[in-house]
Amino acid sequence: SKADISLSYVTALLAKGISVMSVNYRLSPEVIVPNHYLDCARAIQYARHNVAVFNIDPDRIGASGSSAGGLTAFWLNFHNDLADPANADSVLRQTSRLKGVACWSGQTTVDIRVAPVWVAPIVLDFTSYFKGTIFGMPPESLKTPAGYALQELASPAQHVTADDPPVWMYYSYTAPPANSSEAIHHVGFGNGLKHLMDSLGLASSILTPAYTGSVTDSAVNFFRQRFGMTVAAAPEEGMAPTDFRLEQNYPNPFNPSTTIAFTVPPGEHQVALTIFDLLGREVVLLVNGKLSGGRYETLWDAQDHRSGIFFSRLFINGQSTVKKMLYLK
Repeated sequence: SKADISLSYVTALLAKGISVMSVNYRLSPEVIVPNHYLDCARAIQYARHNVAVFNIDPDRIGASGSSAGGLTAFWLNFHNDLADPANADSVLRQTSRLKGVACWSGQTTVDIRVAPVWVAPIVLDFTSYFKGTIFGMPPESLKTPAGYALQELASPAQHVTADDPPVWMYYSYTAPPANSSEAIHHVGFGNGLKHLMDSLGLASSILTPAYTGSVTDSAVNFFRQRFGMTVAAAPEEGMAPTDFRLEQNYPNPFNPSTTIAFTVPPGEHQVALTIFDLLGREVVLLVNGKLSGGRYETLWDAQDHRSGIFFSRLFINGQSTVKKMLYLK
């Protein structure tokens, strides 16, 4: 659901110039696989069909998700292109291929013959996947040729080929799972996929709680590398955090105007202060020029825009910081 998207992750992506589109998809029992995946594939195709509207590069699109969202992103990453050039629907003529995916605790197989081997037998107690719900059939039908065929169709690992994009993965559960909830989010899914990708010479990485860096930054940098963007270096020596600061706008929430204050480090610097909407589209460039060190304030009047979530981004010396703002009419 769009309601569950991590705003800290969105903020980090936007701060690095990566637009974000959050996608809802239909759930079971309303639909069965692969319709959940196809809903999201169409969203990707829709974005490509509207690149001029969204101001995005159609060749630099990735996907991200957690748990079932990760399962969906994995499937889209590995499945053959779903483009149908002869389709009357111009959206469905677009390619569904991605540059890569970053997934948290995602499942890489929903095959009852594979999951217990990669994770543990207790994983089969997870009802939604392994009792037939997403397949639209009773549990006993899963062990039939038709049942196995549908499980293979729905399993991302089943579609891996040597021309597929890289993946970035994070899993919080690494110890033997104590219950089906831990099992369905277990690193065994990632290890199984990584072993398969390694055998084909494909790039993949797995992070766990043992990783001491910023998991969010790692995921963002994965996409920046895949999109051919420069990964930011460490801040220049001598530049204290207090020298470079974007303050929370005031008031917040606001209607219709708000004040945004920021601090520029000593010396003269090229400074840009930009407002973006939730989709990462630039709304207005408030400041763009050279400023000397000091504290500045600027007023943004949003009366010509719809209410909703916006982001202010301060960009100085190749570094940026972002604040979320809420406009309520």
